[in-house]
Amino acid sequence: LNKREEAQTKSDFERDKSREKFSSLTIEEAQLNLGKNDNEWSSTLSVIKQMTAQLPILEKEVPRLWKRLREALEQEKQEHNYINISRYQEICTEDIKLTAEEDQLQALDYFNKIGIVSYFATDENLRTIVFLNPNWITQGIYAAISAENENMKSGWFTKTWIDEFWKAHPNKYTFNDRSLLLRLMLKDNFDICYPSPDSNTYIVPMLLPDKLGVTGFESEMKFLYRYPYMPKGIVARLIVRLNEYIEGDLRCKTGVVFWDKKTGCRAKVEQDVDPTSGLKLLSIELKGGTIDQRKEFLGKIREQVDYIKKSAFRALNYDEMVICNCEVCTSLKAQYPNSDKEEQRPFQFALKTLSKYANAGTNTIECQRKMGPVSISELMGTVYPQNQIEQKLRAMESNTPPTTPTPTPSKADDKRKNVITGAIIAIVIFMLVGGFVFLFISLEINILWFISSILFILLLFPSIWSFAMTETDKDSLTGFSKVMDKLNVFKPFTSSKKK
Repeated sequence: LNKREEAQTKSDFERDKSREKFSSLTIEEAQLNLGKNDNEWSSTLSVIKQMTAQLPILEKEVPRLWKRLREALEQEKQEHNYINISRYQEICTEDIKLTAEEDQLQALDYFNKIGIVSYFATDENLRTIVFLNPNWITQGIYAAISAENENMKSGWFTKTWIDEFWKAHPNKYTFNDRSLLLRLMLKDNFDICYPSPDSNTYIVPMLLPDKLGVTGFESEMKFLYRYPYMPKGIVARLIVRLNEYIEGDLRCKTGVVFWDKKTGCRAKVEQDVDPTSGLKLLSIELKGGTIDQRKEFLGKIREQVDYIKKSAFRALNYDEMVICNCEVCTSLKAQYPNSDKEEQRPFQFALKTLSKYANAGTNTIECQRKMGPVSISELMGTVYPQNQIEQKLRAMESNTPPTTPTPTPSKADDKRKNVITGAIIAIVIFMLVGGFVFLFISLEINILWFISSILFILLLFPSIWSFAMTETDKDSLTGFSKVMDKLNVFKPFTSSKKK
């Protein structure tokens, strides 16, 4: 919180409510006056470092060679902001002796996750490039979308303008650099902008006006996402991902109207707030076409919302809400179409609740407006085609949160351990054979042989074992690493844990 006396802004952060709502998180609060040169900022950084160091990903063991590979990439970054994948593999093979391609790509994926590099494995145009300096990307894109340009402030720019802007940037972006940056801003990467039918113009939804300005949209179907916390930019990214369906200029920062020309279906997607609970909502209202066509169009939109969650907000939780279609709720919707009073609005069921009831063998669930049972199959039928209901129920019931696999040791590490284990066995056999031979010569010589052999092994063993083991590479997470590296106040730290 900025506690500077003359500050005009006020934070709406409520610590106690946040701790109650997000009980699994550790939430700390710091009040800073950035107008004073005191120790508050450095103290806050210390807290951030300590909390970051306790994150689970930082305790994972990684193959020993990955530490050397990271150092080699850091060295390469001194001369290049990005390299092609063949150069990366050359560093792995010739400098690090990490020869297996699967090991090379696994290391690259790990470095991408913790923010050492940026690598876009799913983009066919970018998967051959490894960005060694993520800040180089951030600086170029952020400078463009925050530029003092009237067109950009209104949510659009021309290819000619952004090309000239990046030419004049202190980083001196080359022709190839500028092409890469623009590609990163498009769909399937950062989802910041999309090309309009006029190919020289690009639309930036996050910079569009706040109000959609659509009235009289009489929907025939409605679906809701209910968020305890909704990050900014979800609708903007959705607009980029489904830009081919946008109806004319019906788009803004927080809402859009999609139109499927083939079926005539229209969908109004808009951010909203639940008047009763205060929770954030993503509302999807549909009309036009047949009921099955509306369900299919809704499925396309939900598929992209799910993609945005998986690609950018993996830990984000939300409830998918189905609007009750019983006679009482249908009557309430017709009688009070925009009421803020809970008792005048149709009842809503969480999709996962319907799934649990159905998989438990229950066919109905009680509607609190009707005060009576409603068919679960009919409720599900408002969202899915009839032939997909059972399949969707099973999928939701078995769905589990994604986990990040623990890195496995590379083949080079396995080979090293096998060689060293063999060497130790050979030394022990040599000691026993020597002892057996000297036993026939002299008891004193035999005792000296055993003592000297044991001392030799004790002195050599720690070095051999240390060389054989993997190390724990403790790195910062993606966002934290980028910010701290940019501020130049905290360098990612590495500690070794040897067995």
